[in-house]
Amino acid sequence: MSDHPVGEARQLLASQLSPGAQLFVFSARNWLVAAKSKHCVRGYLAPFYERLGAGDALPVMDELMCNLAVAAFRPIQVHCPCRVDLSEDESLLLDTLRAVQRSDHERANQLAQEFLSGAMATTFIRVADAYVEQLRESNLSVTGMRYLCAVDTATQAQHITH
Repeated sequence: MSDHPVGEARQLLASQLSPGAQLFVFSARNWLVAAKSKHCVRGYLAPFYERLGAGDALPVMDELMCNLAVAAFRPIQVHCPCRVDLSEDESLLLDTLRAVQRSDHERANQLAQEFLSGAMATTFIRVADAYVEQLRESNLSVTGMRYLCAVDTATQAQHITH
């Protein structure tokens, strides 16, 4: 039985995301912090991307965030880096990237239309496609089943009763 009533959103934690999705959320949050404090965004994030072998994805991530910052028709809520949960907009952005990664561009465009209009949504999808491709080349994915595992119910019942 679920702890969450039907129709109530379950709070997603950053730690539950695939490594590529974690990198995106970390990047979006820190991009915003660096941009607001007028620091070099790429210089700030480069060590993290390099450590993961995804240095080529960083300029694309920067372009993705610049597109959002300039063209979004509504405020996009990005949590501060210390938060463990995701905002609704961070989840929406991840869902958009996941649709792009699955090559479901129709769905990705539909999701992008929730924060960008017309040609800007198309541009965002094009850049998102380049970003997920760069992550893929570094063996990172924004999709994945990080916490899905098979459970031996007999063993589980044993642990519960003892």
